[in-house]
Amino acid sequence: MIAYAELHCVSNFSFLRGASHPAELVTRAHELGYRALALTDECSMAGVVRAHEAAQALPEGPRLQLIVGAEFRCSEGLQLVLLAPDQRAYSELCRLITRARRRAAKGCYALTRSDLESGLDHCLALWLPALDGTLAEGRALVRLGGSAALERGASGVIGCNPGELRAMSLHGQFRCRARFAQDERSHSSYDGSP
Repeated sequence: MIAYAELHCVSNFSFLRGASHPAELVTRAHELGYRALALTDECSMAGVVRAHEAAQALPEGPRLQLIVGAEFRCSEGLQLVLLAPDQRAYSELCRLITRARRRAAKGCYALTRSDLESGLDHCLALWLPALDGTLAEGRALVRLGGSAALERGASGVIGCNPGELRAMSLHGQFRCRARFAQDERSHSSYDGSP
């Protein structure tokens, strides 16, 4: 069986978007044989503890790795998911959520591209391009994430530590030139603990 990891999953903590409780998502992902599940509610970490408890309660066997993250929509239209592969990234992500929530009315958040320019050195970013959008948003994200150059035709970008970028296709083939600063395995040691 091919290992599969869902990197963008919203729960019922993303009001009017997600239908399932975090624990239900974790249980179902385990039943389907997923290797990992990223809980990425919109500007929220509200379901992480419930998901973590459910992951710890799974029966023996291959462990489902819980990945902590959040989805964001910037006022300029940029939409992305930030993932926290370690404790430092988790702290950075929580600080960003706090800033975004404090500058808006209750139940809302306000985020701009400039909020992404610093303080997220350990987070991974998945760009969610609009179906009718252009690559301009992806190029802007590349400029925020380091020195890699996004070539025409790429449809998604994961930005890692400064100077490191990885390209990911959300709608087909990808093409990207990048310098890799760290080994892939260095991002897989976080167990998802809040």
